[in-house]
Amino acid sequence: MEYKVIIPTAGLGSRLGKISRNINKSLVSIAQKPSISYIIEKFPEEMEFVIPIGYKKEMVVEFLTIAYPYRNFTFVEVEPFDGKGAGLGFTMLLCRDYLQCPFIFCSNDTIVLEDIPAPSCNWMGYADVENQEQYRGIRFDLYGKVTDICSKGSIGNVKPYIGLSGVHDFETFWDAMEVGQAYGAIEIGESYGMRALLHKKAIESVQFTWFDTGNLDRLKESRDYFQSINKEAPNVLEKEGESIWFIDDKVVKFNIDTSFISNRVERSKLLDHYIPKITAFSEHMYSYKKIDGVIFSKSPTLPLFKSFLDWM
Repeated sequence: MEYKVIIPTAGLGSRLGKISRNINKSLVSIAQKPSISYIIEKFPEEMEFVIPIGYKKEMVVEFLTIAYPYRNFTFVEVEPFDGKGAGLGFTMLLCRDYLQCPFIFCSNDTIVLEDIPAPSCNWMGYADVENQEQYRGIRFDLYGKVTDICSKGSIGNVKPYIGLSGVHDFETFWDAMEVGQAYGAIEIGESYGMRALLHKKAIESVQFTWFDTGNLDRLKESRDYFQSINKEAPNVLEKEGESIWFIDDKVVKFNIDTSFISNRVERSKLLDHYIPKITAFSEHMYSYKKIDGVIFSKSPTLPLFKSFLDWM
């Protein structure tokens, strides 16, 4: 079936503290890859993504354009993205015209291991996690039908809603969001529209193995897990204001210092035969083709060192 995917990235990511001071929350590194990449790569290459942008918007656009030039992105500017009038519901409504079809909503700080089902019906994702009172929740019956969408802190037989849902009945969803602007839809976000589907249609519950990257404790858990299953990944020292990401067969270098990026681009022209060729660049990033190999210190032999000197 034909559908789209919306991944909101406009917010500040304030729960991450200084980590999101220099970068959009969707670009926080998880095992040498931005968190948003784990979402993008769950979907076929022909999928159309609607990406609301606000805070550090240029970085989101630069990364997705450089890392996935073959992907289809529609960027929607959100203003205001913070303060009076701002909210996830406001962001969603700005994207309404681009989502006149079934769609999947995915928070930019949600990573799941399982395949994400198409919105052939309305569904909401949940997971079994500790400390679930910090999340909105859902209740469902023995058949997996959602019976209630709960506020944060709800008790009883409640499972945390993970910010991942499928909207099949999009017209009902958008009508509810539009009418509900004065009744909490702006602040509540997509959950407000999902409540309308609960009352007028039906919603299935879908269980996932979930990694939340939106707060410091869960971010550390996510990083530890993905690093543990990707033991061959390069060990890159994390530095504030810069990152190195590995996307498919390319390396993307990010730095908040635009002069650093421009200088590296110029330097690459001078050292053409000695360093990988830069294939794309923007204000804060450049990319080059990944070259497989091992660190010289792991196999230091005299013949190899002589060969290296001869090459130099």
